[in-house]
Amino acid sequence: MANTNEPALQGDGLQVLLVEDEPALRDLLCEVLTEAGFLVRQASDGKEALASLAYATVYVLVTDIFMPGMDGIEIIGHIRRGNPGTAIVAISGGGSYGVRRGADLVTPEMLRVLGAHEILQKPFRHEDLVVAVKAAFTRVSRPELPSPETAETANDPASKRRAARA
Repeated sequence: MANTNEPALQGDGLQVLLVEDEPALRDLLCEVLTEAGFLVRQASDGKEALASLAYATVYVLVTDIFMPGMDGIEIIGHIRRGNPGTAIVAISGGGSYGVRRGADLVTPEMLRVLGAHEILQKPFRHEDLVVAVKAAFTRVSRPELPSPETAETANDPASKRRAARA
């Protein structure tokens, strides 16, 4: 599985950071993205996400919005200040009218203003996540999006060895 918390290899253009506090959902979303050909880093909260960003290049951030401690809105703010070229996919269980964050109402429009490029409302289909991440990659200067054919070989160890020898 291409899931890693180690620094990315130089030239890896499919790097995604997934931030989700629910372990079962995080594992499932990681599996979906990995099967689609992305190299996925995982973080269970904002603190872990920022630590990961300190030593690795990430082109797309997929973050839950409502998490204990540092939430997705704070992570988006840090990304916008420190890594403005990173595309952001926000996922939330708030519905189309938003949900409360303390006294504030967080809406999809607010997430866009804060810097999210794509927004998914829970529950969403696995295919919708892959489409959103691919769309987010179009916002960064990384043209290599996985196709169904490359997704099959992207996680195949023999294919990786052949590519490394080439």
